[in-house]
Amino acid sequence: MATSLEAVPEGRTTLVKSREEAFEALFKSEYARVAGIANRVLADPHEAEDVAQEVFINFHRLHSASAAFAPAWLHRAAAH
Repeated sequence: MATSLEAVPEGRTTLVKSREEAFEALFKSEYARVAGIANRVLADPHEAEDVAQEVFINFHRLHSASAAFAPAWLHRAAAH
């Protein structure tokens, strides 16, 4: 997930970087569980990986990775 920091106004670079770092940490800590939940529902590991990616993309668009409800939201979305 590459982002261009050149397009960010000066002073906001740190905020963008920390937001991306928070999302990366959330992804690393929850991806296996999200993919596992999707795999149990779908019984297809390749489809489960696609669903897991969609779940994270949707979460990233809608919420902050530092939200306390992040893991629960991801797990519920993967199950549905």
